[in-house]
Amino acid sequence: MEWIVKDLEVTTLRYQTIDDMVEAIGLPKEKLCLYCWNGQHPKAIR
Repeated sequence: MEWIVKDLEVTTLRYQTIDDMVEAIGLPKEKLCLYCWNGQHPKAIR
């Protein structure tokens, strides 16, 4: 993770929870594909 801090030239790097990310996007969780984060496909494409 330190290489990311150096590459971005930041002093702090924090991980965001999935729920916080969904809230920041502003769409319902059911409308988003979160497979890369939680391994679950949206129900619409099953």
